[in-house]
Amino acid sequence: MAIGYMKLKDTAHAKQLLDLARRRDPNNIDVFRAVANFQRESHDYQGAIATLKSAPSQKPDLLADLGYTYELAGMKKEAAETYDRYATADAKNINAQLSAAQAWMHLNDSAKTEQFIDRAASIDPNHYRLHAVRAAFAKTQSKDALAASEYEAALAHMPEDVPEGQIFPIELRLNLSEIYKGLGNRAAAQQQIALAEQEINKIQAEGPQRAEFLRVRASIATGGNDYNAAAKDLQDAMKLDPNNSTIELQYANLLWIMQKKAESEQVYLAVLKHDPKNRYAYESLGYLMRDSGKVPQAEQYFHEMAKLYPDDYVPYLALGDMYTSLDRLDEAEVAYEQGYKLGPQNAAIIAGGSNAAIQNHRFELAKTWVHRSTPAMMDDPRIQREWERSVFFEGKYRESAQFGYKVLAQRPTDLDGAVYLAYSLYNLGRYDDTLALTSRYQVILPKEPNFPLLEGHVHKQQGLLDKAVDDYGRALQRDPKMAEAYVNRGYVLNDLQDAEAAISDFDHALKLQPNNGSARLGAAFSNLELHRAHAALDQVAQAEKLLGTSAPIHEVKATAYRQLR
Repeated sequence: MAIGYMKLKDTAHAKQLLDLARRRDPNNIDVFRAVANFQRESHDYQGAIATLKSAPSQKPDLLADLGYTYELAGMKKEAAETYDRYATADAKNINAQLSAAQAWMHLNDSAKTEQFIDRAASIDPNHYRLHAVRAAFAKTQSKDALAASEYEAALAHMPEDVPEGQIFPIELRLNLSEIYKGLGNRAAAQQQIALAEQEINKIQAEGPQRAEFLRVRASIATGGNDYNAAAKDLQDAMKLDPNNSTIELQYANLLWIMQKKAESEQVYLAVLKHDPKNRYAYESLGYLMRDSGKVPQAEQYFHEMAKLYPDDYVPYLALGDMYTSLDRLDEAEVAYEQGYKLGPQNAAIIAGGSNAAIQNHRFELAKTWVHRSTPAMMDDPRIQREWERSVFFEGKYRESAQFGYKVLAQRPTDLDGAVYLAYSLYNLGRYDDTLALTSRYQVILPKEPNFPLLEGHVHKQQGLLDKAVDDYGRALQRDPKMAEAYVNRGYVLNDLQDAEAAISDFDHALKLQPNNGSARLGAAFSNLELHRAHAALDQVAQAEKLLGTSAPIHEVKATAYRQLR
């Protein structure tokens, strides 16, 4: 009867009957579970946790409820540890193993996640939920193509009725749609949105389930860019289930997508009024402030989150990424280091720390970061990309190229992966491979100037000077402030005996980089060609200060002095 009253939202009668049941049968585990369920329905997660922990025995079903309650309360570590106990207590239950895998995944513990995925696979290798968890795990590792295939497998093996309810396969389609968007396959993404819409239109949800139905329908509308319809569904859902943080957070996210940032901020703050420790509200507010250019406020929210959740790496990862984007690289390293202490299994922290070190020209530190990666991380394209970059700066171009090919196999549009691979191939003297790669990636990444720049280098090496001039010109069209393109085109123009045009390029380079020694030396050669000995001597003197003495510098001096006789 109590459960019936709960379904009718008659909390007073439900509580009265549950209290009576607990007094009459204080050792009945199901009563404790029912009381905790009532407390969860009322969003009293701490009360539900206390009720379940006070039960006379911790049977598997109760552990499952406790792990779920910890999840709802945002207590990720406690959830993972409890689901771990649940999976160990019920070793042949595939759902227990997968719940533990998901919980450890949320903590970014790859080894634990794989351990429980493997346990589940030994029970039923084709279980739909196993494929769904594998897909989510692949997504956390940025293996989008694998994630897509696993989501497809989950949907293919999905029975008509699942314990998770009618909404579950629809949510998988929404996840798959997002994966296809990331892979650049918009047609497939829209197809999944259309299928999700067809499936949800078959559902008639009323009563307590209506709010969740509207939330998911709003997700479908958002995926189809129908933001007004999504907003209406979420507003209706919030009326049906006030103070439901999940729905409110989704609505705040939607307002952000709609560029209504001030309204989005107010909704996030409203969540904190009734749920003052909501980690996702703090995290979202931090990112929203960063997106709005309000860096001090972003720092404040991330630091507050760190105080509330001292064992959580997420705020430090967020701070590290933000500081890196602002070129505050020393601060970024401090944040990543703090995050690493809390989340040593997190690939994003290791990749972020390495990236900040490379941008800060601290290549030994980058080497330290990549050597922190575990064997389980070595299939992660973010880690592979940082290895590619780190060994590049050690001069290990063959090894760098091997990592580069692995990166692009999983992330075909990865900019750094493609650029560093192209430079490694060039440095190895594999000019045909360099041209094949740059030709392909000028289409995939049409704004990147390094691809035509490298084509210029290859054509210069091959003696195709007119082609090289065109290549460097295309690089400058993409990046008019690319000093290296001006310098290299200047040298080629010198070889083509067009000294006036060469001097113009060197001048452009020196305006961008006054201490570019190669540009000074090139300008000296151009002035010699024009019999401007004094100008040549002036440029070569500055070049020598920057580059040190060398045979070309002695050649310029000797030729200039002969011209002055």
